[in-house]
Amino acid sequence: MIPKNTKSKGILGLKVRKSVQRGRRVHRIKQRRSRTI
Repeated sequence: MIPKNTKSKGILGLKVRKSVQRGRRVHRIKQRRSRTI
């Protein structure tokens, strides 16, 4: 979902990257919870 021309978009590209990082963190936390249960 991440476009290659993020530098041209500037601030918008940074927002997209931050949202992607958040999603990955949430996914990792969910995996840890499922393993512990």
